[in-house]
Amino acid sequence: MSALVAVDGQHVRNAAAFDRVLDAYFGSPDEYRYINSFFGCHSWIGRPKPRFRIAYTCRSLLESVEARACNQDKRPPPLCADTCGAYVDGWSALTTNLELCANTSVSEEMRLSLRKSCEAWPYNGQARSCVSSIDSDAEICGK
Repeated sequence: MSALVAVDGQHVRNAAAFDRVLDAYFGSPDEYRYINSFFGCHSWIGRPKPRFRIAYTCRSLLESVEARACNQDKRPPPLCADTCGAYVDGWSALTTNLELCANTSVSEEMRLSLRKSCEAWPYNGQARSCVSSIDSDAEICGK
């Protein structure tokens, strides 16, 4: 990591600090606001939560300009397409719930647009050349 990566004004200088930032983010009011805003929902507060949201989010962050500057000599492998698909499909419990999302047609449309990300780098990896959270699900419980 480098001084280029900052979260809430704090520079993240190593993997341990990055992990601490992510641990604090998942399940926080900031995450809830982001998810509700993205899907056009109003009262999601962590449940239902899709499997592999941490893997998807981490892989997304690795594509940032700052992270790429830190990883100039090594390009992280993509997330496997099936893991991406399982992540996106996991949001359907939210996007089809009228109690959480007043306009489920808009919420579901956003989920389907997110599904298209699984067709492109860095979420479209194929067997043996990608990061499969499905393979390690027993170890991390699909967080």
